Amino acid sequence: MGARRPGGLTDADDGQEAPVPVHFVLPSTSLWVLPVERWWAPDGDSALGRRCPVFVRSRDGGGRSRLRERQTRWADLVRGPLEGRRTGLDSATSRAVPVACVHAPLTLEEGVALGYPLMLWSRSTRHEDCAAFHQWVDELLRESVTVHELLARLRPLEAAE
Repeated sequence: MGARRPGGLTDADDGQEAPVPVHFVLPSTSLWVLPVERWWAPDGDSALGRRCPVFVRSRDGGGRSRLRERQTRWADLVRGPLEGRRTGLDSATSRAVPVACVHAPLTLEEGVALGYPLMLWSRSTRHEDCAAFHQWVDELLRESVTVHELLARLRPLEAAE
């Protein structure tokens, strides 16, 4: 008799109000291009991002040398206030949230290497989308004092994808 294979999201649903988050650990180079939140859920009736919060983490997380820095940054993001940062990550405060698009000088790899636990980015390949994305993120960060408020504001958008 074989071992029972878990049913994935269906088995993980504990009936509570908050959906079970799904985490992906990817190589840094895949963060820009792999839209995992749009992948179909195992039951095939909706995109994963519509069913639950989707978090993407880099497997190249800066190693143990950046662990303490990531923990400090996360604690400060929890306390807030948040501030968006498009350049100069090496001199940013610990409340900075790197904001990137594929056409900007800031790269996700840079944020990962410097130990940032949270970054926002656009996967749009159209350069004309960058200004609107940055304006939207600036407004989002102004309205979200802490990282938990930011994530709560992002959740409905993820579901609308």
